[in-house]
Formats: sequence, structure tokens, C-alpha cells
Amino acid sequence: ACRRKEVQAVVVAKLDRFGRSLNHLTTALAELEELGVIFYSVFDKFESNTTSGRLHRNILGTFAEFEREQIRDRTMAGLIAVARQGYWRGGPAPYGFRLEKDSGHTRLIVDEAESEMLRLAVREIISGRSIWKTAQLLNSLGYRPRMAAAWTEHRLRRTLKTAQISGTWAYGRPKDETRGTSEGEFSVPIPA
Repeated sequence: ACRRKEVQAVVVAKLDRFGRSLNHLTTALAELEELGVIFYSVFDKFESNTTSGRLHRNILGTFAEFEREQIRDRTMAGLIAVARQGYWRGGPAPYGFRLEKDSGHTRLIVDEAESEMLRLAVREIISGRSIWKTAQLLNSLGYRPRMAAAWTEHRLRRTLKTAQISGTWAYGRPKDETRGTSEGEFSVPIPA
């Protein structure tokens, strides 16, 4: 709308609701300035069309970015602490497991029916049956995926790639794939 000259001013409640990072904020505000669009933050009480307003905006943007990073770091630290205690960090359980509440947290518990299906699929594939034929066998035996009517080759392959067959689940990413502050990947035991 600003580029189409339909807007004369952008008014936000607070600066940190407009930009995710100082770089994004600076780029977006520079474009608004080039377009002749006035930017005003009600809570932060500055206008971008003055030198002191731009300085104030940049300082606030730096603090907003810092605060967002702090929140992200604290959230990750909390999730890692929960995982290190053996609790599930959130989201749906991987195929072969179900979620169970334990002292206000959630643990992964083996789902026997799904685990048996995984073991059968692995045995069949190891014995030389194709994934497509294994999916057909599972369907004929009445095994079903969680969110579909039947097993397909693609769905079975994806499920087996992410299956937690080892008795542990991995949390985090390997250190070389992370952005600095991660502890790296570690295994969390699954109660029998």
C-alpha cells in the first residue's frame, strides 16, 4: 500500500511490533522514508522524520532485538532443561509413542501397537521386501497411520526415517548445524 502511494503514514503501537531485527527495521524504515511515508510509534513517542527521532528509533530497535534474542535464549534453555530431565519438549509424539502427563510435564511412552507395526515394517524391509510392498502388507493387516486412511510408500518411508527405534530420542541439532549457543544434539532416554 505504501509503494502504491495509498498510505501517507504508518502508525504502530510499539516499535518492536514492527521489526524483527534491527537490520529488518532499518531497511523497512529506510524504504518508508524513500517513499515519503511518515513512521510514528505511539508508545515510543518518536517520529522518523527528525534526526533525533531516527537516533531514538535505532536505539529502541537495538534494545528490542536484544530482548527478542534474550527471550529466545531463555526459551531454548528451558526446553533443553526439560529434555535433559527426560520430558518431551512439545509437539506431537513420534509414531510408535504416545504422550503421558507426569508431574506437570509430559513424557514419551511406548505405544505397543504402533511399535509392533514399526518392528514388523523393519523386519520385512530387512528381509528384502520393498517399502511399497511393506506398506501394502501393513494395510492388509489393518495397521493405519495416524493421519491417513492407509500406508503409502512415501508415508512409510518418512515414518521410518523419523522413527525413534533406539529407545532414545534426540534433542537439538548437531553443533555444526547450529547458530552458536546450542548445546548440540543429545539423547533422551524413553521409559520402557
